[in-house]
Amino acid sequence: MVSNQNIAAIIVAGGDGRRAGGSVPKQWKKISGKPVLEWTVSKFLNHPKITQVIIVIKNSKTFDSRKAFNAKVCVAEAGLNRTQSVFNGLRIVSKEISHVLIHDGVRPCVSKTLISNVIEKLGFFESVIPTLNITDSLWKFNSAKETLSSPTNRNLFKTTQTPQGFDYIKIFEAYNANSESTTDCAALAIKSGLSLTTVDGEIENIKITYKSDFKIAKLFLEN
Repeated sequence: MVSNQNIAAIIVAGGDGRRAGGSVPKQWKKISGKPVLEWTVSKFLNHPKITQVIIVIKNSKTFDSRKAFNAKVCVAEAGLNRTQSVFNGLRIVSKEISHVLIHDGVRPCVSKTLISNVIEKLGFFESVIPTLNITDSLWKFNSAKETLSSPTNRNLFKTTQTPQGFDYIKIFEAYNANSESTTDCAALAIKSGLSLTTVDGEIENIKITYKSDFKIAKLFLEN
């Protein structure tokens, strides 16, 4: 087990968020008077085991992170896709960092407990992924006919969440050697042969995607 962990959180927030509606990207829309990204960043700034926080956003050179977050937050420029954005964040991690947590900027309801659980498992594995069981019925869908095709055993599947935790050197090398786009760091970790385990995710740790998700997140954040 690694006892001298130095952990950075890379918060990816470079998307346009078109499915959430409106002209403002969802990470900059406000919940209870505070931007979604600010809610998210605060969860990591306030965690005692996080020693560095990096946000990955568009137009990073003109962004005043100290004014926005009233704290020292490093900023990296978003890439053309999530894979490039994550790599840009990894490239500016401080030299003393041993492990990284990679998190979606639009998951503002992440709990201290979930962050801690991922960090704990990083003492034993090179990658740690929060997962949730699928509780709804799961079907294959025929998109051409716009109809259900056949039922699928939901016990064979899980959904993944963030923060996903990694040995810093291992995941940096994986991204440095990668040329394909992926929406999930776990896929690249598996492809690169990193040892992997999972922890239980949380229902409250929603990823804001649609307009209605803001109401749900507001309920979780205010309670």
